[in-house]
Amino acid sequence: MKLLFCASEAYPFAKSGGLADVAYALPKALSRHIDTTLMLPWYRFMKLPQTPVKLWETVISFGGQEYPISFWQCEADGVTTVLVKTALLYESEQLYGLEIDVLRFILFGGAIGSYAQEAGIELLNLNDWHTAPAALFAKERH
Repeated sequence: MKLLFCASEAYPFAKSGGLADVAYALPKALSRHIDTTLMLPWYRFMKLPQTPVKLWETVISFGGQEYPISFWQCEADGVTTVLVKTALLYESEQLYGLEIDVLRFILFGGAIGSYAQEAGIELLNLNDWHTAPAALFAKERH
């Protein structure tokens, strides 16, 4: 089984609260028995344990606009981590509290759906409202 564990933050990359702790510990534990990949938005201020490798690029269409998205991979404590890079996520100086947060995380959801289809993901674990749009994008693609 291929599991994609999605969150808006995870230690040691970015942390504002308890979600980051769970999004660090649970994929690490699951990866002992299940093919688990952690997916996060890539924020410019993140502390990366290694230089990520670019996987591929795509475009997410939403609201009559097209948004370039790229997927990058690195490892953290034995967990494969995929970072979603798009200007609206990457260019911000904070995790949350921006007027465009809804659009930012809709794009993240679209990226999750796109990656899941391309990578043959069988199970999505979506955490908090930031990843909820992924369910709609994934359903649309299957």
